[in-house]
Amino acid sequence: MRRIHYCALFALIALSATTLLNSCCCDKDDSTVKDNPVVEVTSISITDAEGTVLSEIDMYQDSTFQFKVDVQPTNATNKSVTYTSDNESVASVTPVGLITAGAIGTANIKVATKDGKISSDLLVRVVLSKINIYQDSTFQLKVDVQLTNATDKTVTYTSDNEDVATVSSTGMITAGNIGTANIKVATNDGNFSANILVHVLGNYARITRSLTDEGRAAQAVDLGLPSGTLWADRNIGASSESELGQWFYWGDVLQPEDNIFTEEQYKTLPAYNANADIAHTRFDIATLLWGGEWQLPTKAQIQELIDGCILIPENEGYRATSKSDPTKSILLPYTANCDHRGWVREYNNHNWGFYWSSTPYSNEEANSIYLNQPASISSINPLVRYVGASVRPVQVPSSE
Repeated sequence: MRRIHYCALFALIALSATTLLNSCCCDKDDSTVKDNPVVEVTSISITDAEGTVLSEIDMYQDSTFQFKVDVQPTNATNKSVTYTSDNESVASVTPVGLITAGAIGTANIKVATKDGKISSDLLVRVVLSKINIYQDSTFQLKVDVQLTNATDKTVTYTSDNEDVATVSSTGMITAGNIGTANIKVATNDGNFSANILVHVLGNYARITRSLTDEGRAAQAVDLGLPSGTLWADRNIGASSESELGQWFYWGDVLQPEDNIFTEEQYKTLPAYNANADIAHTRFDIATLLWGGEWQLPTKAQIQELIDGCILIPENEGYRATSKSDPTKSILLPYTANCDHRGWVREYNNHNWGFYWSSTPYSNEEANSIYLNQPASISSINPLVRYVGASVRPVQVPSSE
C-alpha cells in the first residue's frame, strides 16, 4: 500500500495521470518476469505407448510405429520439439512422431528442442518382413530374441499355407506351389511373435537366377555411350539376344510370369505407391534377379541409348548399333506386352514391344522404350504400370 500511495502523491504534485498509469504498468511487468521465469528443458525421453523408454527398435518393412516424447521438466516454458531422420529411405518420421519403415537398414531418429540444445535419439532397424523364394528352393530363417533377461528364448515356427511354404522346427523354409504363405515365429509363452510373408515365385524366374549365379547369364555390352552405361545383351528370362524373356509389371518383384494383373490387383502392391525412380531399390527386378551390379535403365539412360545408337528394325526387333563403334550392338526383340486380356507374344505377330525404365511418368504410368516396326518408331513412351513388359538391364559405372 505504501508504494501505491507514494505514486499517487507524486502524480498530484509533479506528474500527470498518464505518468501514473505508465509507472504502475512497469511495476506490474517487473513482477510478472520475477514470478514467471523461463524454465529450460533438461531432458527428452522417447517412449512407447506404455511409457517404456526406448533407445532402439526393430521394425518390419512398410510398417509404422508411433512413439511418445517425454519432455522434462513438466513445467518447461517451451516443450515443443522437432523430429528428423538421418536416413529417410529406411525410416521416415512425421511431425507427430509416426515412423514409417522403408528399405532394409538402419536410421537414427532425432527428437530435439527448437533451439537444438537438448535431444534424444532412437535407432531404428528395419528388418525383413517378406522374402521371395523360388519353387523347390529353401531359405533358412535366423531369429534374434532380444529380451536379454528372458528365461526361455526358444521359439516355434508355423506356416498358414503349407502347400506354398513349410517351415521346420529350426526355421528352414521349403517352397512349394506358387503363392504366398505367412510364417509365424513365436516365443513358447506366446507373448512375443513376428511374421514373415513368403512369396513363392515360378520356376522360370528361379532358372533365370540360376543362370546368373553360374556365370552363364547376360554379358554387359559397351556401346560407347557418354555415361559409360553398359547394356545387357539379352532380356531377363532369355537365354540369347533373340529370345523374348519374361514380362514384368512395373516395380513388382513378387509375381510369377503367368499371373495377369488387373488395375485393381496392381493397386494392392507396395510398388503402386513407388513414385520415385526405382533403380537399385527393392522394386528393381533387374537387381533382384541378376544381382547388385545390374539395374533397370533410367529414362535418361534410355534416351542416351536412342541418341547414341542407330536403331534399325530387323526381323525379330530393333538392332541398336553404336554410333561411335559400329562393331558393337544389341538386339531388342519385339516382345509386345500383356495385360488383363492375356495377349500372346509371337514373333512377327505384333512387331512391336515395350521395355520398362525405372523412371515413373505419373501415378498410373512409367516410362518405357516403345518399339514399332510398321511405323518405324523407337521412342520413350508412358505405359500403364499394371501392363506386363520386358526388362533389359544395364550396368552403371561406379563413378556415376
